[in-house]
Amino acid sequence: MNNTGKLRPGGAITALVTPFRDGEVDGAALEDLVEWQVLSGVDGLALCTAAGEGLSLSPRERRMVLDICIRTAADRIPVIAAAGTNCTESTIALIRDAEECGARAVLVTVPYYSKPGRKGIVRHFARITAATDLPVLIENAPARTACDLPMRF
Repeated sequence: MNNTGKLRPGGAITALVTPFRDGEVDGAALEDLVEWQVLSGVDGLALCTAAGEGLSLSPRERRMVLDICIRTAADRIPVIAAAGTNCTESTIALIRDAEECGARAVLVTVPYYSKPGRKGIVRHFARITAATDLPVLIENAPARTACDLPMRF
């Protein structure tokens, strides 16, 4: 495990769920969950993913989740913010928000629903990587995007 909060290849990265209580993000439960993950030895946390209700969070809730998790992780492990949408500009906006919060990397998928072709996918990721200095992890989610990314594109 890397104790500097920097991203390194390999290891176990948890796609963290977002706990709710009475229809609101439960900040105390989220802090406890992050602390438990850190103490359990995971190599990183992925936040606001499809597995963690990320697609259902309001902008305010998303920012709250990022702020709480990044503050609680305290650079002991890297925090990766899911930022993929079906719109390049919206994805870049989410990436900028993740940067402001202190995320160490972003997780981005092929635009879903619109099913772009090969050139569109390349342009999407080229614009994203040009817009950030954070590492961009590409999520291959063929069931959601109708595109199974090859190892070499």
